[in-house]
Amino acid sequence: MLLLGSSFTNMSLLSLRTGSAVGKVVGHLINPHKLNLDALWCKMNGERSVKLLLVQDIREVSIKGVVINDYDVAIEASEVVRLKSIIDLNYTLLDKKVISGHLPIGKVCDYAIDAQTFVIQKVYATPSVLAKLKASRLTIDRSQIIEVSHKYVKVTDSRTPFMARPKSRSINQSSLSSAASASTTSE
Repeated sequence: MLLLGSSFTNMSLLSLRTGSAVGKVVGHLINPHKLNLDALWCKMNGERSVKLLLVQDIREVSIKGVVINDYDVAIEASEVVRLKSIIDLNYTLLDKKVISGHLPIGKVCDYAIDAQTFVIQKVYATPSVLAKLKASRLTIDRSQIIEVSHKYVKVTDSRTPFMARPKSRSINQSSLSSAASASTTSE
């Protein structure tokens, strides 16, 4: 199931132990090197500070919210040593320029996340003024993304095919039937 990043941001955190909402998702910790979510920024009920919820601590994502075991799985950002470099990057995907070659084609307005793997599968962009004549919204698949930086998202040129397919050798049907008949006559 794919979830829009914008709708995934305001979801409730539901505890299996208490059976109630224990907090709310307020943001995503995006790893720009892998283009996936490493954690969710959460605001827990009764606390002022924002905490991190690692994706491996998420049991399930449903329409009602993000299901976790209990309140205590959310941790302080300073406690997550292996994600310190990603936290320090403070990367956001929204409002990045989308370019093809060196030409800007739009700006990122949303993205779709796979609810099982937390990988960003699609990027949605509002087209630039010239591109609005062709479409009102651009959908960019993960396979079309070449490079992600703090300033832009570079995608493949839409005029050239993304991957060239190797030419397959065609088998001549007459040679196939003559080979089959030769094998039956030799038996």
